[in-house]
Amino acid sequence: MKRILICSALAFVVAAPIVSQAQMGPGGPQDPPKVLTIFREMVKPGRGPAHAEWEKGWPAAYKKANYPTPYLGMTSMSGPNEAWYLVGYESWDAMQKDNERADANATLTAALHKLSAGDGEYLSDTRAVIAEYVPDLSYRPKLDLSKARYMDVSTFRMRPGHDADFGKVAAMFVDAYTKANIDAPWAVYRVVTGMPGSTYLVMTPMRSLAMMDRGAADFKAWSEKMGPEGMAAMNKMVSDGTAFADDQIFSFSPGMSYVSAAFKAGDPSFWK
Repeated sequence: MKRILICSALAFVVAAPIVSQAQMGPGGPQDPPKVLTIFREMVKPGRGPAHAEWEKGWPAAYKKANYPTPYLGMTSMSGPNEAWYLVGYESWDAMQKDNERADANATLTAALHKLSAGDGEYLSDTRAVIAEYVPDLSYRPKLDLSKARYMDVSTFRMRPGHDADFGKVAAMFVDAYTKANIDAPWAVYRVVTGMPGSTYLVMTPMRSLAMMDRGAADFKAWSEKMGPEGMAAMNKMVSDGTAFADDQIFSFSPGMSYVSAAFKAGDPSFWK
């Protein structure tokens, strides 16, 4: 698949050194993967529905090959017209072994090359990103992704020398959210390759967009726990250290995903 074909090239460049295999495999709450590969496809205007239909060929090819590695597909509801595919691994070594397993399957590789060749009709660009999980900056990240319908992705690129500011601000958020007992889990990933340096992704799964309706109440709750001095310190670090910030909401696409039977069992009516 384009996911694995691209990842294979990156693995040998970087590996000379999430939605996870665990989260997309067995059912129930799971920790985020340590290594997350994100394959981004920029979809041509007006080609969204046709692209989604074409993408169904990838899960079908993997299912026919009884391939063990799952992935989640999602499409943007805001920002650029994109499709993202999330593949998680417990280590870089696991990612490399998965690439080698795919390369060794000649029948699967041939099917994926054919599908990849047809993608040009629907896409204007593609990008592969590999990121590492930062558990200390994440908040209640162990959850059951089979119940999620949306993913909010916040992207932060820090100015040179200001990585520590991101860590301090994220830690302040974790502390305030914990004290306020806010039900809004997230996982933080530090981008290793595929995006400009010092880039972080904050990924927040959502069962429903109704979670967005709580925004004002949640802000009030955690800002009270931060206090005036904490808010002032946080705002200064954000202002001084952030070069770029963006936010997108995605919706998960069952037809563009390849997940296990146990994962589907978490909500059969949706993941069928």
